[in-house]
Amino acid sequence: MSFGGTKMYKVLIVDDEMIVRIGLKSMIDWNAYEFEIIGESGNGEDAFNKFLTLKPDLVITDIKMPKKDGLWLTRKIKETNKDTQVIVLTCYDEFDYAREALKFQASDYILKAELEEDDLVATLKRIKEKLDREGKKEESHIQVDIKKEELALGRFLSIEKSEEDVIKDFSNLNIPIEGWNYCCFQLDFSISLHEGAYSQEQIKSMILACHELMINKLEEEKWIYLIKPFGNSITCFLAKEKIHERDIKLLFEFIKKSVEQYFNIAVTGVCTDIYSKALVLRAEIDWFYKAIDYLFYCNPGEMITSKVYHPKGKNVRTAFSQEYKKDWIHSIEESDLEKIDEILLKLINELKTNNIPSMDGKLYISHMLGDIIERFEFCLAQDEGEKIYEHPKYSLNTNHMSSLLQIMRDFSKEILERLEVSGTENSVYLIQKVKDYIDEHYQEKITLEDMADYVGLSKYYLSYLFKKEEGTNFVSYINKKRIEKAKEYLRDTNNTVSQIYDLVGFSDQQYFSKTFKKIVGMTVTEYRRNLK
Repeated sequence: MSFGGTKMYKVLIVDDEMIVRIGLKSMIDWNAYEFEIIGESGNGEDAFNKFLTLKPDLVITDIKMPKKDGLWLTRKIKETNKDTQVIVLTCYDEFDYAREALKFQASDYILKAELEEDDLVATLKRIKEKLDREGKKEESHIQVDIKKEELALGRFLSIEKSEEDVIKDFSNLNIPIEGWNYCCFQLDFSISLHEGAYSQEQIKSMILACHELMINKLEEEKWIYLIKPFGNSITCFLAKEKIHERDIKLLFEFIKKSVEQYFNIAVTGVCTDIYSKALVLRAEIDWFYKAIDYLFYCNPGEMITSKVYHPKGKNVRTAFSQEYKKDWIHSIEESDLEKIDEILLKLINELKTNNIPSMDGKLYISHMLGDIIERFEFCLAQDEGEKIYEHPKYSLNTNHMSSLLQIMRDFSKEILERLEVSGTENSVYLIQKVKDYIDEHYQEKITLEDMADYVGLSKYYLSYLFKKEEGTNFVSYINKKRIEKAKEYLRDTNNTVSQIYDLVGFSDQQYFSKTFKKIVGMTVTEYRRNLK
């Protein structure tokens, strides 16, 4: 057999434990060492029948198995074809069996408890050298194309393909086009399998393992199926004479528990309604695609059905106001991490509740991140803040809302860190600039918004910085400055109170008098009398 033009040796894996078979298949890239797994089995009797049919070059077998064990299988294989290589899997307490297998001309044995990638690769290299020497490589090589089942699944899911194509595929695969029960089912692992947690090679291996796990379960329960991995997901078309909703729930629960137990990863899922005609199911496939997209917002272990998901088709621009951005910026300026998290969680929940398509939601967040960067650019030195500028792009590449939320949290923390550094470096200068302005323009109307525009900050952040540097709020500082000037007028001039309050910037005499007494501790009249 060949793979992409490279000649391959065929491998049959035999073990009564499914997880061992899956582990072996996903441990390495078999094709990279010129081996191709062509089948598997859970007992010696079934394995020998597959051996006769598939004619593998290498059989990897456990010893203790139901029906017929590995010793029986090794002997039968060697009696049938002495050139077939056999590797025996053994435990510490099975050395006697392993020695017995070697007597039957097993090529090698591997300890299960110590099996690691390097050991398996080294063993395979020795086996390959032996097969090469014996000229056992197949003379007729078949270029491996996409399996016809996968092609059929692709055509079934593509609305651009004709019904005639689908009917022809089903006929070739002996799947009745109607009269049975049919549904489409998808497992998605994006919630756990992303580049931040695993390498691309690890993700590929785990998807392959989950794919094999799914196939084994479907075979065991006599499902008719078309199945194919797509990225971080596995898509299936399922058929049976009778399908109940409980069957799908049990299938999903099995996969969910298995991947959690074996790989410590989570899964989400989508299942369509159950139909009695495959073409009617296909006509409703648009819901399936929208539900798959909605998995972006789902929690670990959640499965979407038509009972819980109803596309609303809302537009993110009309569904959301600018208040989220304003509140987010305000909370950053106040260094309130708890408030920031509250806003971000509320925002994500709003996207989910409104059934916003995932890409629309990510674009919305990406634009917000860009706007916030622009708002705080004064504190982002290019050499130190470069990573922050990448966050809008990172947000567009996320596969699940948990990753998007983490990017938003990390982004907020990085902005806060830069603000803290920038605040230490620039806040004294900025606040002095404000104070200088107040000194020169105290007699005019001065608002916090005016000063924020003057120094290029938001009014919230300026208010925070001012209180931090001066120990008092902005309004109190201006009032104190105006009262000091009023005291000078009272001491050095004969101006009336009604003249003085206007000269120092108060617009109301009553408020001036109240503020004067609060700051000075006596009324204006008492203060002037004491001067005499």
